[in-house]
Amino acid sequence: MIKPFPNINRRLLKDRLFKAFSAGLVLLILSLFLGLFAGICWKGLSSFFKAEIVLDLSFSKRYLKSTDPGQEQALNYNFILRKALQKELDVLPQTLEENRELMGLVSPTTDIALHSLFQKNPEILGTRRQISLRVSDNVDQTLKMKILDFEPANSLLTETQQEWLETLKDQDQIHQRFNTSFFTSSDSRDPMVAGIWAALIGSLYTLMVTLLISLPLGVGTALYLEEFASKNRWTNWIEINIANLAAVPSIIFGLLGLSIFLTVWGLPRSSPLVGGMTLALIMMPTVVVSTRSALKAIPKGIREGAFALGASKVQTTFHHVLPLALPGIITGAILGLARTLGESAPLLLVGMVAFVSQPPLTPMDAATVLPVQIFTWARNPERGFIENTAGAIFVLILILIGISMIAKILRQRFERKW
Repeated sequence: MIKPFPNINRRLLKDRLFKAFSAGLVLLILSLFLGLFAGICWKGLSSFFKAEIVLDLSFSKRYLKSTDPGQEQALNYNFILRKALQKELDVLPQTLEENRELMGLVSPTTDIALHSLFQKNPEILGTRRQISLRVSDNVDQTLKMKILDFEPANSLLTETQQEWLETLKDQDQIHQRFNTSFFTSSDSRDPMVAGIWAALIGSLYTLMVTLLISLPLGVGTALYLEEFASKNRWTNWIEINIANLAAVPSIIFGLLGLSIFLTVWGLPRSSPLVGGMTLALIMMPTVVVSTRSALKAIPKGIREGAFALGASKVQTTFHHVLPLALPGIITGAILGLARTLGESAPLLLVGMVAFVSQPPLTPMDAATVLPVQIFTWARNPERGFIENTAGAIFVLILILIGISMIAKILRQRFERKW
């Protein structure tokens, strides 16, 4: 007698093994992603907190550099800082090296911050104020290492500076605060005051230009190929090449932007306009492919019903087919925009790697974007910039996750079941 299900136990075993193998792969991918994300969080979250030192500063009139009414008033801020530190620590440095160690406790850009404070509040002249100032990068990193109970092989501070730091901590003059300047300041040579604001504005301008160029052209191309073009060898050739463009390395588009937009057209280098046009070349094939997929998902009965009621081809396409395909088009455009947000290689070739200390006011001004800012900080040897790099990556990942969630919400909100 022939068994109705030969080798049934073996086939069931293979089925269970395959399910276990697939589940293991999913868990492996999730663990790798979570490990990467946890590592970035571990290194980057500390960039959102910076140490400050509270000093009693004397803005005496005798510290004015010039008393001429016709000149801009400015104080000798380094002298004011040195006097305040000497008073708080009860020390009197005798050599130039000791003075450097003393001033090494505060950020090298503190004099700029005090000058800005004096220009905004000239009434502080002749008074004493308690001001919270940034510590130096080495002091900040040392404090964070002590919080984590970690002692590096090579100390960032001298023994004298460590003693001074302990004295200030005992006097409760060192405080950890949320680093708002990381989000409100632009790039700087000092990691303690460097921020991502200019990069965020540059990214916004760049993505606006990218969207305004790629979305109309990509949707229009997809509508023509899917709804109006005749099916022949030429349209097949165009469709194949558009699909191939989606797989071209992004640096090739950067070379195209360099040779056409900058060299031939003479557009301003390092501007969001050129960066957006270059990224539009990358995003356009994605928009075309996703739009065609959304149009193909519309049942033929919609088109046939519109034709039966006397609608023309254009009316059918723009009044019925396109509105129904809009959720898929929006989703594809948002996901394509998320991909371009993470691009850096093509933007390096069009000059958006420049040092930008002020956010751009228009798409024609020099700017950088967040991925390029991350690349720039990663090349700096200071520990503070390594910390800022991880913090900027953390912000970029959050933005990408937010964009993906928006795309999913829009698709679920407007998607129709056929």
